[in-house]
Amino acid sequence: MEAVVSTQSTWVPLSTFQPRAIAYNSATDQVFVGSKSNQIFQYDFGQDAAGIFVNGHSDQIWALATHPTQPYYVTGGYDNRIRFWDAQTAQVIQDFTFYDQNGDPMKEHVVSAAWSANGRLVAVGTESSKVALFTWEPEFKLQEIFAVPKTSVNAQIEAVSYLRFSPNNKLLAAAHYDENVYMWTMKVIRDYKKVEMIPWKRPLGKQTAAATHVQFSADSTFIKVFARDYGVTHYKLDDFKIRGKFHPDTPDPDQVKWGDDPLIGGWDVQGCYQKEWDGTDLNDVTLTADETLLASGDDFGIVRLHNYPTLAREPHEAYQAHSAFVVGVEFLRDDSNLITVGGADNAIFQWRLNKGE
Repeated sequence: MEAVVSTQSTWVPLSTFQPRAIAYNSATDQVFVGSKSNQIFQYDFGQDAAGIFVNGHSDQIWALATHPTQPYYVTGGYDNRIRFWDAQTAQVIQDFTFYDQNGDPMKEHVVSAAWSANGRLVAVGTESSKVALFTWEPEFKLQEIFAVPKTSVNAQIEAVSYLRFSPNNKLLAAAHYDENVYMWTMKVIRDYKKVEMIPWKRPLGKQTAAATHVQFSADSTFIKVFARDYGVTHYKLDDFKIRGKFHPDTPDPDQVKWGDDPLIGGWDVQGCYQKEWDGTDLNDVTLTADETLLASGDDFGIVRLHNYPTLAREPHEAYQAHSAFVVGVEFLRDDSNLITVGGADNAIFQWRLNKGE
């Protein structure tokens, strides 16, 4: 697995560009200037042409999700923005900034994201307990922002830590730091020209610690929840009655197949936990489409590649890349690339996956 970067440019005005570092390539007669807002400006002396070579987030990056069929992914961070990227060009193809009713930029910290299995919906969650729903197809459009209410008058406003759509595209689940999991049914109108979030009557039951990850069954009838105390709970979902019922036993694996990426706790990922860890250092995992390889991100800036199921610590490959916690890892769904985000290092890495090499 190796990191890749694009050489395509995007032409933008430079009125707000604040230089921080500079490098000259004598072979191509080009100069590159890095900015304080995580951009790289490129100037070609021979062609007298200039543009933005890299256009990143200007603050921490925590949210990441990939498109189910196309080479696209979405990121979100503490800079109040979400950005959609084309992995083949490493260029931003769409972005969105949150504004208040007066038209002024807000200060949202985007910390979670999900892309629906049909590619039509994108959801992002914030530290201020909001879930924003967008349509990607037939057009990119903000559909709704749902503010998850506080659990009590004196409770703090806490973050939406994780989002995931059900495989049938009908449900959206949000793991929340207030120890609940919130559910919505997607009401689709006129073939996704309008989509409404219908909240379920109550959360799926309070966890014993902050909920950090969720996973649906492949048929969208079950969901399991991972909490910070390493507890995993299961719920049977009733979309018609819009409610979930606690399932005290682990569903029979011969009858229930789980979909999408696994949780960060369970028999199938136990080998991700390294010997020297204290148990809290694994942040995210992602599974290839053929379910043979698992990538993980940890608190030490390391991206690891494992066989799946990951029953033992070895063998695995380790890549020291990020200078902060690796808070998000996602394979493109054709398994061509792995995308990782490094939280406080403001960095997005794109890795080329070479199977069998």
